Amino acid sequence: MIGKTNIKETISSTALIDPSVKLGKDVYVGPYTIIEKDVEIGESAVIDCVINKNGPSIREIIIKNYRQKERLDEIINTATWSLTRMLENSVK
Repeated sequence: MIGKTNIKETISSTALIDPSVKLGKDVYVGPYTIIEKDVEIGESAVIDCVINKNGPSIREIIIKNYRQKERLDEIINTATWSLTRMLENSVK
């Protein structure tokens, strides 16, 4: 459980983080997370998601620590756009 543990800036080796990103103290960045340029992550933040697959198909994507409803809407729109482009490119 992340919230109650004493983590020390744990960043997954598979995360892609732009060099301009500023990370606060005790930040956790989960596997395969992408953080683009000019972002600041506050102290004790958790940036993580889980992708559950069923064979080669994605069954569900669980997004953690999105905070405001508006932010979740942005994430869903971005994911929808990205997955749509991936499908379009796989058909070509």
